[in-house]
Amino acid sequence: FEAGHLPFSWAPPNGYPYGGPYWAGLPLPRWNFAQYLVAGVAELDLSFLDPGDPPDVIADTFSFVLFGALPTPERRARLIDFIAALPADPARLREALALVASSPEAQYH
Repeated sequence: FEAGHLPFSWAPPNGYPYGGPYWAGLPLPRWNFAQYLVAGVAELDLSFLDPGDPPDVIADTFSFVLFGALPTPERRARLIDFIAALPADPARLREALALVASSPEAQYH
């Protein structure tokens, strides 16, 4: 809702705009959602992953789940480094998902 995309609320028959200028003022609600993931405010079923999975598996899985593709090689390497530095506990998955959700690639999907 806060991100400006209410279902069935765009009156023209062409759907919501795809271009960046329309959505440029709305990254804060998306970043807040990513923080809700970390804080446990949003309920998640992450049972398809194990907190002990290798960092590259976690990064790739969340990238595909959120935006259907891998990020740039540089961003992927940074995600993997971030995940590798976290302890292998359930919070690891939430933090990794929040980082992927707040990445530039996720802002376009």
